[in-house]
Amino acid sequence: MPLLPAGAGPYVAPYAAFLLLVELQGRLPSVAPAIFLLRIAVPSALIAAFWMRGAYPELRGYRAGIATIGDLAAGLAIAALWVGPYLLWPSLERGDPFDVALLGEERRQRASADGTRRLSEVIRAAAQRAEATAIHATAS
Repeated sequence: MPLLPAGAGPYVAPYAAFLLLVELQGRLPSVAPAIFLLRIAVPSALIAAFWMRGAYPELRGYRAGIATIGDLAAGLAIAALWVGPYLLWPSLERGDPFDVALLGEERRQRASADGTRRLSEVIRAAAQRAEATAIHATAS
C-alpha cells in the first residue's frame, strides 16, 4: 500500500513543506529569518504549481469576483490581528508551549496513535473526495 492515497500529493505536499521548514527554522536559528520567508514562499509556490496543473478539481472553473476581494481582505485582517502584535512588540509573552509529557506516558502514546490515525483518515478522505470530483468533472 502506498504511503499516500492517489491524488493526495497536491494537498499534502504544501503542508509537509511548511512543517519541514518550521522544523528547520527551529534547528537552524542562524538562518531563521530566511527560512521564515521560505515558510510562506515554498507552500505558496507548490499550491500555485499544483493549481496550474489542474490538480485541484474543486477549483476548476473558478472565477474570481468581488467576493474574492472580501475573502482575501478578511484573511489578511485575521492574519494581521493574529501575528501583528508579536511583530510590533517582540517582547510580548507567547505563553508556555504545550508539554505532551504532562499527559503521562499512557495518554501520550494513545494521543500520538489517535493523532496519526486521524491524520491518515483525513488524508484518505481528501484523496477520495479529490478523486470523486475529478471523475465527476471528466464525466461532465
